[in-house]
Amino acid sequence: MPMPQGCLSGRARAAAVQAGMVKTKLRILLVGLAAVVVMAAGRARAAPIGILPIHVVLTAQKQTQLLTLNNQGDQPVRFELTAAAWRQNPDGAQVLKPTQDIVFFPLLLTIPGNESRRVRVGYVAPPGATEHSYRLLIQEIPNLTEHKLVGLTFLTRISLPIFVEPPVIKLSGDISPPALEKGRLTFAVRNTGTVHFVVQKIDIEGVGAGGGTVFSLSSPGWYVLPGEVRNYEVAIDDAACRRLRRIEVQATTEKSVFKRTFDVPAPGCAGAMLKKPKHGDAEFVEQVRRQPGR
Repeated sequence: MPMPQGCLSGRARAAAVQAGMVKTKLRILLVGLAAVVVMAAGRARAAPIGILPIHVVLTAQKQTQLLTLNNQGDQPVRFELTAAAWRQNPDGAQVLKPTQDIVFFPLLLTIPGNESRRVRVGYVAPPGATEHSYRLLIQEIPNLTEHKLVGLTFLTRISLPIFVEPPVIKLSGDISPPALEKGRLTFAVRNTGTVHFVVQKIDIEGVGAGGGTVFSLSSPGWYVLPGEVRNYEVAIDDAACRRLRRIEVQATTEKSVFKRTFDVPAPGCAGAMLKKPKHGDAEFVEQVRRQPGR
């Protein structure tokens, strides 16, 4: 397509150690905060490819962007490029749909070993009242000769975020009022602005009657696109839950911090776990799916 002119389902578990009170261990099954992720399927090593920039922001004044792909290996690598509109489900699942809003050139490219090639990307749809989000998918094409010689082959896949900014930029968000039922705490981080933000970390602290910490949990976050929410869930065992008087939740983004304090109702612990889970008094259950390109 020619370029126009001018244009925590996965689970994460965590629990924190608090001075002989709570034992915690964090196990996260998610694909990290890197904007560009390399996926592999099959052999012992994928093509070592670098890309700059690692995300693209387009505006009415800047409608195109040059990307540089660097083949850091010795063998030539071939790629096919496609574009997709990108949304996130409340449980963290990535939703991609084919789009013609994003244009790019070339559609196919070969990068010789230890060399670089450029790709120009732009958009043709008008900006909206809120930011539009996309992914440029750069998929390695298998080398048929190598397949015959080696057998199985890892293929590199790069998923590059592209954002088209709205005329008015408003960065805002909050944490929904938490709820505690049968020892399970649920809440959501909401993006109430016009552009995306990245939750760098979620911190949860359970506080007892004397002001002491009953448990403390921490987990990485992910993108929250404008108008969307990101759900979180914490399971607390019966003994820890009954010591709670309030819960403090904090979401830290690149430019702001959202906080919410929650007074624990007595019925909220009814039906909580009677025995401690394997890794401590609390589980951080983050609904995150493993998906290509995250």
